[in-house]
Amino acid sequence: MSVFRNDNEIRVFGLKRGGQHGIINWIASMYKEPVYFFNNCTFGSDPFKGSTPRGTRKGTPIEDIFVKVKKMKHWSEEEIKVIRLAHKHCLMYSYENKNISALTKSDSVPNRENIVGLSQNKYDILILRDVFNWAASSMLYGGRRNVLSDYVSHFDPPNKDKWIEDASMIDARGYKRVVRYMKHWKIYAREHLGLTNYLPNNSICISFNKWFLDEDYRVEIANKLDLDYSDFALNVVGAVMGGGSSFNGLNYDGRAQQMKVLDRWKVFEENSIYNGIFEQNEEAVRMSLEIFGDVRKEGGIL
Repeated sequence: MSVFRNDNEIRVFGLKRGGQHGIINWIASMYKEPVYFFNNCTFGSDPFKGSTPRGTRKGTPIEDIFVKVKKMKHWSEEEIKVIRLAHKHCLMYSYENKNISALTKSDSVPNRENIVGLSQNKYDILILRDVFNWAASSMLYGGRRNVLSDYVSHFDPPNKDKWIEDASMIDARGYKRVVRYMKHWKIYAREHLGLTNYLPNNSICISFNKWFLDEDYRVEIANKLDLDYSDFALNVVGAVMGGGSSFNGLNYDGRAQQMKVLDRWKVFEENSIYNGIFEQNEEAVRMSLEIFGDVRKEGGIL
């Protein structure tokens, strides 16, 4: 009997609206057995208890690529132990909006040997989307939450009418998320550029933009994971997270490659609030241009 509980262990790091779930689907679909996947874990906690296991929506071509496990937050340890000790061809768990520099001080999982078990192959995957489209996808108001213009008294802008006009298309929570996690985007970008080395386990930094556009790049990633390349799951939208795209919902399910995910910034091209974020984050703009090219110019995407 193998001493390894997991043939493959994959930690995925990304920012919300950074495209990671499409890439997670695609990676999982290439494994020969269904993947145990736990979504949006917390640093320093048990991923089996504190996160949400994800299956896929019924009726999608990839509905069977993940092991169907219910949320175990309220399970007893004896019940969880059955899942914990099961041999897994691939165990994958993700972290969203987390500061990866904290990994230099502690592991993301306590008591790793007992909770996760030994893994034959370990990978750390960092997914990054260009800063302009990430911010746009995060901020677009879709009618589901409060709009930023509701908070005009909090901002007290000098040109009130113009500010309200621009703020009326911005999701208040999405705006807060961009402002709060811009520092994390910059930490991820430095790792992507090789300026830091926070991820120790066969780290693979993935450009969402290039992954979306370039099949040769996808083949390269599959080779790094020792997988037989396939684009079987490439066009499935929102199969893990039911909401799909912030711009299109699930309207492009089955044809995700037709979505203009690299043109989201155009919606906010003349928006003073959106543009003001980049005026205050010149380093993020510089690194985004270095990694992705200028997505705002035709032919500028890497």
